[in-house]
Parts: sequence; structure tokens; C-alpha cells
Amino acid sequence: MERLIEHIIDDSIETEQTEGGRKTVDAFTRGVEHRVQERTGQFRGHFGQHVDTLLGTALQEAQSYRQAKLRLLDPHYQIADTKKEGAAAWYEPGSGEAVFDDSTMEHDIDREYWSGVRRHEEVHKDEQAHRFNRSDVEFDGEVIAVHPVLIEWHAIRASGQSSGDLSSEYIEHARRGDALAAYIGKDAVVAALKSGDIAALQEKIYAKERNEGISEQCSKNPT
Repeated sequence: MERLIEHIIDDSIETEQTEGGRKTVDAFTRGVEHRVQERTGQFRGHFGQHVDTLLGTALQEAQSYRQAKLRLLDPHYQIADTKKEGAAAWYEPGSGEAVFDDSTMEHDIDREYWSGVRRHEEVHKDEQAHRFNRSDVEFDGEVIAVHPVLIEWHAIRASGQSSGDLSSEYIEHARRGDALAAYIGKDAVVAALKSGDIAALQEKIYAKERNEGISEQCSKNPT
């Protein structure tokens, strides 16, 4: 019976993934509960008086599943097939919604990985401006884009994600952001991303470069 219950729950999750469309974590998990109840009832003719025991146990498991998902993700976060777009999750500034791949709803998942993904998206959502007064930063002879490089660097470092959880593209974003932070100070870069005032950050970089240039010139031509 234990295997049957596990099959019912997993089948309900899979059906919700394929047929449910985009919906909130709350709606998704409630949909699984409803499907579990519906499927269990279909066994009434096979189990007779024992079906109530099966139903009760299956619903308990479905409720435990729901509680586990609500501990992992906010109930208002969206669930969709984001992996078809090549992403585990994303934040949509226009709608203000954080969207996670429907694989987060599977029974057995890497909670540490998905907790990092959640934290990453919450940095975008809660700790970054959604408009910037400059789209890039000039530093050390190169141009670093605010989006995606610096905002992803900030989310990666603030969430504590390891390189093993990142794509090669995101590893490069992190490397370039680290180089800028090492030069001008991490706090200065983070503050600019929070306020949206990238222009002030750029002026700070220019001022540092001017001062370093003056110092170098003075060292070459001492009075």
C-alpha cells in the first residue's frame, strides 16, 4: 500500500506539471491534494472498506508534501516550465513575480540547491533597483553591463551559490563582478545596484582612476 500511495502522489504531481499550466505554489500543491483525493477514490471498487484507510493515508502524505513545498517557496511564487527557456527560475520586474521551474514540485529534490535559487531570485526581487540610470560600468579597459553581469554577480554572491550550481556564463558574470568589487569595493557596487544610481558608481571609479594616475605620475617625476 505504501508503494501505491507513493505512486498516486507522484502521478498527481506529474499530471499537475503537464496539465496545470502556470500557477502559484499554493495552487499547485492544492491541485496535487485534489488529484490525490480523486485518484484514491477510484480504488474504492478494488479495496472496499479499506479505501478509507488508503484515502486517509494518501491525504496525509499529500498534506506533508504541500507543507514541505511551502517551507521551501513562498505560496505566491509562480510555477512554470522555465527549463524550456534554459533557466531554473527567474524574476520578472514588470509583474513583480518570481517564477520557478516545475521540477521544484517533484517529491525528491535537492533542497539546498533550490534554497539557493530562491535566495538568488529574492535578491533580484527585494534587494535590487528595477531601474538604473546607467546600463554599464567602465572599468579597467572594459565595459561591464549592469544587466545581466552585475545584477547576477550580486545575486550569486548574496545567495552563496557555489560554482558547481552555476552555468559557465554565470561563473563569468561572478568573476567580472568580483574584479570590479575588488577594485572599487563590494559595498559600493551593492549600494549602486540597490539604489539604481550606477552613474555615481561610475564617477567613483573615474575619481579613483584619476587619483591613481596622479600618484603614478608623481612617483615618476618626484619634486
